[in-house]
Amino acid sequence: MVSRFEQKVPRKRRAGIETLMAATLFLVLLLQVGLRIHMAGLGYEVAAVQNDLLDYDAELRQLRADYASLHRAERLKEVAQRHGLQSIGEGQIRYVGSRGKSL
Repeated sequence: MVSRFEQKVPRKRRAGIETLMAATLFLVLLLQVGLRIHMAGLGYEVAAVQNDLLDYDAELRQLRADYASLHRAERLKEVAQRHGLQSIGEGQIRYVGSRGKSL
């Protein structure tokens, strides 16, 4: 049985149309493969950025813990005593100029 398409279109022209359709299908498939490869690359980049973010978050937590440890009042007093520093006593602070007046 012969389809209507085959009856109305000459054989040479039909071969050209089939070739054009095959080439178009090939280009569409090639474009799809290229886009999937590009999307996979972007996925790897996103994963790398997420890993970097997790690393930076862990480093920030560590730095905050170090900061809290270094700024403990007991530790600061100990370091000050090791270096011969003492608490401020009466009369050690003096004001220069008249109080209450703006310069």
